[in-house]
Order: sequence, then C-alpha cells, then structure tokens
Amino acid sequence: MPIVIGAKRESDFTDPTGMLGDCHRRIDRFLNVLVRVAAERPLFFEYR
Repeated sequence: MPIVIGAKRESDFTDPTGMLGDCHRRIDRFLNVLVRVAAERPLFFEYR
C-alpha cells in the first residue's frame, strides 16, 4: 500500500482486531477496483 502523509498508522500484531479491520479494508478496496475494471471492459464470451 502507498504511504499517505498524515494517515492513521496501520495496526500491528499488538492489536489483532485492528489488523483484521485493516486487512478487510485493503481487500475491499482491491475488489472495488476489480469491479470497476470489469464494468468498463467486459470480457469476451470465450474468456468467461
């Protein structure tokens, strides 16, 4: 993930619940990117 100046520090192993939340947010952002890419450029029928 890119570093953002002034952003909240990500959790570490001392805060496992926060770490799980951070991971969930990263996965959610990644899936949103995939959804946007798929909406803009649908696959050809042969590749589905």
